[in-house]
Amino acid sequence: MGQYELIFSIDRLEEEHAFEISNTIDVMYSEHGRTSLLTVTSEGDTALTAATDVVAQLETQFGVIIHRAYEDLVTKADIAGRAGATVQAVGQWVRGVRRKELPFPEPFNLVSGGVWLWADVNEWLREAGKTYDDEVLHPNHDDLELINAWLRTRTSSQPSRRINLIRLGSATSEQNGVQFTASAQSTRGVHASAVRAPDVVWTRADYEMAG
Repeated sequence: MGQYELIFSIDRLEEEHAFEISNTIDVMYSEHGRTSLLTVTSEGDTALTAATDVVAQLETQFGVIIHRAYEDLVTKADIAGRAGATVQAVGQWVRGVRRKELPFPEPFNLVSGGVWLWADVNEWLREAGKTYDDEVLHPNHDDLELINAWLRTRTSSQPSRRINLIRLGSATSEQNGVQFTASAQSTRGVHASAVRAPDVVWTRADYEMAG
């Protein structure tokens, strides 16, 4: 069992909504232009199980609309800041000037001199015996693919997961004999799982059966 730090691309949250979530779950919400990100920590035997648990809570309890797991990409300067090293030292790690017996991870993308997936760098730092404060785990490339495949499967297998609100106020939908009621201040789509009737409570088993 480990503590994973996960980043999700989500629909934009109002400030009050983000604050409400942060009072219950260890999260950090940020906006970058039209991209909204939610960073959350969750326990699990694997990154996927950690993701499925926290996604269930975010959707059912707080109505968060999650699109995909987002890559935690870092530049040389970012690596230096997180690892407590200099940019020059990181450059030497990347070029193989230091620790030649332990090759530095390949860049995730070569743009702007290279960006790396933090999970890969984090693992390299641990293997290299570098001292820094990052005890949480991070999803690697394979983990991210599994999480996103799971999210896509849920979406494609449940075409009615979102209730499209046609007007301000509330909307009601019925699926398989279960009534869903949604309230909103916009015409954004709302996950049906996030707005189940108050007398219906989903367990983890229910959530997994739903896909």
